[in-house]
Amino acid sequence: MNAVLLDDIKVSIDIPRMSEKWHVRKDSPFADEIDETCEFAEKLIRPKAVVKEIFEVRAVPGGAMIEGRMFAIPILEELLSGAKRTFVYAATSGERPEDKDKVVFDSLWSMYLSDAVYSAIDALREYIFSQCPEDKNLDYVAPGDTEGWDVVDSCYMVSLLGDDFDKIGATIDERGILRPLDSICGIFYTH
Repeated sequence: MNAVLLDDIKVSIDIPRMSEKWHVRKDSPFADEIDETCEFAEKLIRPKAVVKEIFEVRAVPGGAMIEGRMFAIPILEELLSGAKRTFVYAATSGERPEDKDKVVFDSLWSMYLSDAVYSAIDALREYIFSQCPEDKNLDYVAPGDTEGWDVVDSCYMVSLLGDDFDKIGATIDERGILRPLDSICGIFYTH
């Protein structure tokens, strides 16, 4: 399967989730600012994602083999042991819109971008389910976000996407740090 770019993702900012994550009380002026600017932010933010099915993934004692590379991470053995199909992915909420200063201050944009990456994850889920209608369960794992899986392994996940990774407008450094910071990569798996 060739990589598929998802670049027409509708942003849906989850205000309750975002407020809880950032500890914003409903009675604060900050909550009013969120309510007033959220709709406009949803129109400006442009998340993107790329996904590609990979076929050489298997759980092995103490970890998993992923496209010829051993990852000695016990939780991967458990998570991938029943995987039927696997997909490598990268997603980003995108860059800060250039005219954001006319709307709201930086910290609120950080909150919006942090939440918008979930819109990209949701779009990936929908796409994968469309490719695997027989599979009812879909989960994902990500370096730096999964117990014992170091973020530096993001470099390997991105390498599996090849040049298609560049299409989402994100970059990665040698430490596995994705930029923009509200970006993620890893593996979706059906089970």
